[in-house]
Amino acid sequence: MSKAWFFLSYQLQSVREFVPLTTVTPTAEEKLGRFSTPIVDPLNGRPFPDRTIPPNRLDPVALRLLEFWPAPNTTGALNFTSPDSLQPFDNPQVIARFDLIRSSRSKWSLRTVWDSSPYTSTHVFSRFSTVEPLRSYGQSVANTRTLGRSLVNVASLHWFRRPYVAGPSNPKPEAAQGLGIAELLQSEVDRSGVPTFEVQGYATIGDSSLLGPVNVGNWQVKDDISFARNQHSVKLGAEFRQHYNFYGLQRRSRFQFFDRYSGNAFSDFLLGYPAVTTLGGEDMRGSFHQNSTYFYLVDEWRWSPRWVLSAGLRYELRLPWREKRGFMANFDPRSGRLVPPLQDLTLGPGDSGRFLGDFPLVEWRWRDGLLPRLGIAYRARENTVVRASYGMYSNELDLNMVQDLGRNPRPGAERAIFQARLDYPTLLLSTPF
Repeated sequence: MSKAWFFLSYQLQSVREFVPLTTVTPTAEEKLGRFSTPIVDPLNGRPFPDRTIPPNRLDPVALRLLEFWPAPNTTGALNFTSPDSLQPFDNPQVIARFDLIRSSRSKWSLRTVWDSSPYTSTHVFSRFSTVEPLRSYGQSVANTRTLGRSLVNVASLHWFRRPYVAGPSNPKPEAAQGLGIAELLQSEVDRSGVPTFEVQGYATIGDSSLLGPVNVGNWQVKDDISFARNQHSVKLGAEFRQHYNFYGLQRRSRFQFFDRYSGNAFSDFLLGYPAVTTLGGEDMRGSFHQNSTYFYLVDEWRWSPRWVLSAGLRYELRLPWREKRGFMANFDPRSGRLVPPLQDLTLGPGDSGRFLGDFPLVEWRWRDGLLPRLGIAYRARENTVVRASYGMYSNELDLNMVQDLGRNPRPGAERAIFQARLDYPTLLLSTPF
């Protein structure tokens, strides 16, 4: 007669945390171009009269951005304390399990897990704070079956997926359009909000720097067999796993201002003289996977009532990471070249180059997968057991190391960086690229 058992759990953690961040924001006088210390006209090297930038020298793009710096609200060097920067966090979780005993020799088990743990980024200016969705899904099904008098087999299938979407929680497409810089309308990430503006000594403004999906997951199939014979308990098994990762991230344009030309970084900003500009666009992209197969064998020998010896061997056959669409490449230090090489393609408007697809990006030596284990246990007294063991283990490669291979340059996918001269402004905020 079949017997069933089930379990369902729901949990919600809801946090509303106020984060009183502090920073430096330009004063009303500074926004008008009036400074308390001397500033120099970069075009002639002479100080501006009355430490004030003439109105006709104020850059129109800079003036449109002033609204994103709120007025000071605190006395002292750090003249702004955020009144409304929150760190909201809602983390619901669902766990469900169902067990079915079909007979004394067969049992089925199903489990599912769902979790939502958003990634929060709190900015001192709340309009730039983000809450980015991050969800996890996990399912598994397993069957435990008794075969014969002492032979037990456990077979299982597992699936995991974790989608993540980066981007601004409060998009500002009108801001990008209103700046009047044509290049900021080329990529989706720049069209979605305010570019990143870093002014030395002041709070950075700008929406979240990344935009796009990052999906991570894996499939696993496992089978374990265990049996006992005489004084030996033996367990052996095999596992296949496919790890996959798809991501397509764009990075927002960035403008950097230092106290290089006029002697004050915010003065350089108002004059429209950036030191470095970076055009937004594709940051990294890839669709890669790795297949791995694992084998193991363990023999536990009850030598005597007091002594137990165990010996085992695990072998991990890790096949190379491969990227099927040609977005990723590794670097060969011996040849000084990227591998695989680029495909010979004719690119049209909006196209980007591709490396050869399905190429082994990261490989392992087969003999490195041999991982022996030894153990011994001695029962000195009824309530005292002394154990000693030795084992070799192999770590997984950090996933970020593989993902970064998607940043290697391809035609049409480079992010251009422009640097002005050290002694004279050669970049303009209105024509920065």
